[in-house]
Amino acid sequence: MSRKSSVLALLGVVAVSIVFGMILGGRLNAPAVMHAAPATAAFPAATLAPERTVSLPDFSEIAADTLPAVVGVQNTMVDRNGDAEAEGENESQDDPMFRFFFGPGGPQTPRGHPQINPRQPRPQRSVSSGSGFIITSDGYILTNNHVVEGATKLQVTLDTGEKFEADVIGTDPMIDLGLIKIDPKGKKLPTLPLGDSDSLRVGQWVMAIGNPFELERTVTVGVVSGKKRQVGIGSTVPGLANFIQTDAAINFGNSGGPLIDGQGRVVGI
Repeated sequence: MSRKSSVLALLGVVAVSIVFGMILGGRLNAPAVMHAAPATAAFPAATLAPERTVSLPDFSEIAADTLPAVVGVQNTMVDRNGDAEAEGENESQDDPMFRFFFGPGGPQTPRGHPQINPRQPRPQRSVSSGSGFIITSDGYILTNNHVVEGATKLQVTLDTGEKFEADVIGTDPMIDLGLIKIDPKGKKLPTLPLGDSDSLRVGQWVMAIGNPFELERTVTVGVVSGKKRQVGIGSTVPGLANFIQTDAAINFGNSGGPLIDGQGRVVGI
C-alpha cells in the first residue's frame, strides 16, 4: 500500500470515530425533556356525583280531579253612605247652558229663592271576584277573608255553571281566611282533601287553580320557592300568617283558590 493510500485510510477511520462519538455523546448528554417519562396523574381523579333522574309530574290527571271542586266567588258591596251628589253634578252648574236656563244660583222656586236640594245618600255599588274551593259535600267553602270582606251579597258559581247565594260563616283577617256556605239543595258536591303544608319541601311542584281576571278555573304550575314567609299582606299579622312562596303564576282573581301538591291535596290558599 502506498503512503498516500495509508493516510487516506487513517483519515477515514478517524472521521467514522468522530461521528460515532458525536452520536453516542448526544444520546448520553441529552436533556431530560428529550426522554419520555411514564405518565403520572398530577391530581387525584374527580369524584363524579351520582346520577339523579328528576321526573316532572303530569298535572293533567290532578287538574281533572280537582277542577270540579274549585268555585268562583262574586262579592257585591253596597255602601249606603255614598256621596249624595252624582258624579259630575257639581260641574254641571258651571256649564254655560245650565246657567242660561237656571241662572247662576241654580233652579229657583216660584218666589225667586234658590231651590233647596237636600242631600240624600246615594248607595254606591261595587263588585269584585275571587275564588274558593269546596271542602264538604254539603257546601262549605274555604276562601280568603279579603274575598268576602264587607259583602252585602255573595254569589258562588260552580264548575257546572250553577249559581248559589252564599252566607259568611266566619272569617279570620289575621290569617286572611274565610269560610262560607251554600245550600246545594240536597246535591252532593265534589270536594278537595286538605294536605299538610308543613311537610312541603322547597323545590316541590305545586299547582294553583283560580279565576284570574275572571278567566274561570285557570291552572298554573310552579315549585315551592320558599316557606314560612312572614310578611304583612292586607290585614294579616306577621308571625301568625306563614305564607308559601311559589313561582306558579297568581293574578287578581286567584285569591281564595287552592294551591295543590303532587298528590292532589290542598296545601295552601
